[in-house]
Amino acid sequence: MAYAAISYDIKPGFDAEVAEIFSPANFKRASSPVIRDARRRVVGHIIGTGLFLRGDAMARVIQYDGELDDVARHMAAQAGVHEAERAIMPYLRTPRDTETEAGFIAHFQRSTMTCLANRVYNDRPLTGIAAVADRVTPQAAPGLGQILADAWPEVTGPEGGEVHAALAYLVGDRLIRALVYRGDLDDVLRGLADAGALETERRLALAGADGVPDEGASFPEIFRAKSMNCLSCLSIGLLTRQ
Repeated sequence: MAYAAISYDIKPGFDAEVAEIFSPANFKRASSPVIRDARRRVVGHIIGTGLFLRGDAMARVIQYDGELDDVARHMAAQAGVHEAERAIMPYLRTPRDTETEAGFIAHFQRSTMTCLANRVYNDRPLTGIAAVADRVTPQAAPGLGQILADAWPEVTGPEGGEVHAALAYLVGDRLIRALVYRGDLDDVLRGLADAGALETERRLALAGADGVPDEGASFPEIFRAKSMNCLSCLSIGLLTRQ
């Protein structure tokens, strides 16, 4: 399975309106997670997605198997996706043409974020995902990959929570990091704190990312302060767990 992230160019100040568009009551899920080609052969699956928003930073993290171009083509054919695209249009900084399949695919490709870190420790359908957002300077961008290379290692929290994947993506001056995990998030964050995750936050701050909120803040406190609001989390793993 693979991961990718798609960015949205959202105007700040419309969190409630955007959240309403993608709420379970309004957003129509894809007709099937199975991706097929023109001859109806199975070529991949959408395993799970998490949609996150914080101010003007909005991103959808996608877990899939197959090819990302096939994911784009599959989503371009979903009625619910086009309904959401029309509804979100007033809240976009830059208008975009996603009504046609070709237009949606072109937008999908332009909006795919640059992957800085993709460490998968447990290759299974996600059951928990959280994300944080930082604003970074242009000067910091070239060195982010090195800083993030050892961040968020495979750990087990004190009460058994596990890190399954650590992901990082960049678009413009926005750094989005996603943590795929199993168990209680607070337990996982404590495990990462014990593994030295606070040092990564300090290095990011020195490189020009958003600073540590307080001098004596712990890693879980920093993570929570930078957390993005999860608007939706859809996953085969969550369905099979119920």
